[in-house]
Amino acid sequence: PLDFKRLQLQRDEQGWLVRLEHFGASEVVNRLPGFRRYIRLSAEQRGALLAAFKRLHSLLRNH
Repeated sequence: PLDFKRLQLQRDEQGWLVRLEHFGASEVVNRLPGFRRYIRLSAEQRGALLAAFKRLHSLLRNH
């Protein structure tokens, strides 16, 4: 259910930084007519995304 546009993982002296842009929560811009909207995450995607963050936290906590 997860569909990432971008995922960036960095480490510095303060620890890990994860930047994630999920397609289901991204901005959609139409030129004609000009407007912006956001695609909502489904309940399934939200649960999977939170589980992924929890798992990333446990993996990176020890490194």
